[in-house]
Amino acid sequence: MYSIIVVPPPTTEDERNGTQIRLAPGDHLAFGRSAPDNNLVIRHDGVSRRAGRITAHGAFWILSNLSTRQTYVVENPEGAGEHIKVGPGRLDAPIPFEFSRIVLPAAGDLLPIEVWAPRHDYLDGADGPDGEPTAPAFSVDRAKRYFAVLTALCEPRLRGDPHAPLPTVDQVVERLRPVWAAASRTSVQWNIDYLAVKLRLKPGPDTADTGPRLNGKKESLVSLALRFDLVRETDLPLLTPRPPTPPPTHHQPRPTQTPQAEPTTRPGRPAQAERAAQPEPVELVPQPGPGERSAPAEPAEPARQQPRSGRAAR
Repeated sequence: MYSIIVVPPPTTEDERNGTQIRLAPGDHLAFGRSAPDNNLVIRHDGVSRRAGRITAHGAFWILSNLSTRQTYVVENPEGAGEHIKVGPGRLDAPIPFEFSRIVLPAAGDLLPIEVWAPRHDYLDGADGPDGEPTAPAFSVDRAKRYFAVLTALCEPRLRGDPHAPLPTVDQVVERLRPVWAAASRTSVQWNIDYLAVKLRLKPGPDTADTGPRLNGKKESLVSLALRFDLVRETDLPLLTPRPPTPPPTHHQPRPTQTPQAEPTTRPGRPAQAERAAQPEPVELVPQPGPGERSAPAEPAEPARQQPRSGRAAR
């Protein structure tokens, strides 16, 4: 079963092409400039002929620096500047990082060799037997404003650049504006001063001896926070505003529709009620003018007599 994966550095002849070397526990990988003596040949004039050796173990690996002049640096890209120095001639230096980068200084160039170790195992369960809980070394509340300020200060180095310059106070104000609309230079600087006292980088204002002026206050805060994992990469979402919560939707019953009676008449013809509501036409009789006689009225037709009952009409 393979436990260690080594990714060689890119070169001018062969840029990084996805080459991987897998090592099982107990396997060795020697690297250097000379082909006969090494499993991994690094063709660079600034690399020693026998530069070093990597040995795989179960959950970690060890590095031997076979150079007599150069110091190698093993960086943790996920540790915000965490690194280990392996001096010339140092043998079997254990490397505890899960993801590592060996930096080889070579005539003005820095050649990286990436090494991937297995996922580390951690204790899962309670702290120990019942009793009084252990007091925390640094008591921080991730819901407070000062922690958001500390996260904004650590963000550039948590993004993968361990040597990134720290943001200014104005840049911190702009970074926090989406989650803290009232952020200002005064409020951010007050929280930085509060953090320096809370993390015991300087004595509080109520002490008799306030101590010397703390230069590089932001640098000291970031260095302490990253060394002891007070701020992790998982805390960066605190700087992103949360999406608005949609209002709760209440189920409303659909209104019932009353069926409408179908018209009894054919389309285009008025109904009887409409015809009954229409006024009957009135015949206009012309009135006689002055000096004229009106026309005699037409005689009415005499009514016919109905025969009496029990008698036959003659």
